[in-house]
Amino acid sequence: FAAGGQIGDINTYNDDIWGVLALSAAGEASSDSVIQDSKTFIISNQNIDGGWGWAVGQGSDSNDTASAVSALLQVGVPKTDAVIVNAVNYLKTAQNTDGGFTYDPVSQWGTASDANSDAWVISAIYKLGESPADAGWTKGGYTAVDHLNSLQNADGYFGYQSAADAANSFSPDTTAQAVIALSGKSYPVMPGSGNGGGSGSSNNQTGVHVYYKFENGSGPVCQGDTYAEDAMEVVADAAVDCGLTYHITQFSFGPMLDGFGSDTATSIDFWLYAVNFVSPDIGAVDYLLQEGDYVIWHFGPWPWDPASSGTSLELSATVGSSSNSNGSQTHNNSVSFSANIASGGNSLGFGNVSPGSSNQKTVTLHNSGQSGIHFESYVSGDDVFKNYLNINNNSWRNFSTNLDGGASEDEVVKLQIPSGYNNSGTKNGNLIFWGAPIQ
Repeated sequence: FAAGGQIGDINTYNDDIWGVLALSAAGEASSDSVIQDSKTFIISNQNIDGGWGWAVGQGSDSNDTASAVSALLQVGVPKTDAVIVNAVNYLKTAQNTDGGFTYDPVSQWGTASDANSDAWVISAIYKLGESPADAGWTKGGYTAVDHLNSLQNADGYFGYQSAADAANSFSPDTTAQAVIALSGKSYPVMPGSGNGGGSGSSNNQTGVHVYYKFENGSGPVCQGDTYAEDAMEVVADAAVDCGLTYHITQFSFGPMLDGFGSDTATSIDFWLYAVNFVSPDIGAVDYLLQEGDYVIWHFGPWPWDPASSGTSLELSATVGSSSNSNGSQTHNNSVSFSANIASGGNSLGFGNVSPGSSNQKTVTLHNSGQSGIHFESYVSGDDVFKNYLNINNNSWRNFSTNLDGGASEDEVVKLQIPSGYNNSGTKNGNLIFWGAPIQ
């Protein structure tokens, strides 16, 4: 269906957007001429407000804009490109004070939030490597996830604009989109192996559930969780989730990651990996992962001490209803620190936290070594912690601090549940503090 530098009908854009996503899902490389031509066609037809409609001459809407963002990120357009920045700014104009998104923020027929728009934008947010709970995607104290959850009927389907909407022929479509969004997935849900020249089957939920972070000298460039069998397979999944490209070169000794995002290996700097803060002595493709492993890919000179040494605190809370004092400690050649909870133990239990309320705990970080340590954090487990856990009144994603040798610092860890949250039950997760020596 490719003709004249685009796919399908020259008067429509959605066939190009979905054509690009379909080819990517089938494993076609982003360098494929049809994909590159269609990418150019999509970009050249961006509306002045930053969005896209479904056809030539049509005003922008959140659904087509969100899917265009996903397609462009998938084939290598960086999130910092003006095309993506302008599209994101348009999407934010479509968010209502209930946290949800409308199809068209200037429609004369109404601008109420709806399930389909919520789902498309949520998936695009994840494609950007961001979270619907981030400050820039929260409005009126609510997120799109809050609003989308509120639309689920007791029978399981998602109503278009209300949980009370009667099921109709569109309900399976609306519900399918909601399931993908609420699973934290973006499009294409299962990309093939052609993207970026690497191998792996992103987001296909084969293998075990693991967590990952990619970092360079400036800090994290991509982090999240996925299902993978080996440490190299994590690369393909992370690239899709964060909208970045990657490159793997085959050598006689096995495959090597030599490019991820804007960081390409040189004679000095390389992509090196660690699992649970330890550098394995085998190649990434040969390292078989275990459930809950934490994989760190680091760009810098060799040798590298993954001092991104870490310690983990167990998170727990019961939402919607009513230990010893040693804490958790980490030592290695470069870093020695502890994370202690005022109440003792390494269990950070928030107890019962009702929607609209919060609970907080104090964690004391202590640098027991002589050299300075730079700290960051990562949260794994249930989405309630990923979305609503703050450290010192900011998202855990933004946490960082430096401690001199022998110094201590109290960190206030708060779980704040928005009033619109309706996914009750017992939640579990982990809060990981990692420290790297200050150079």
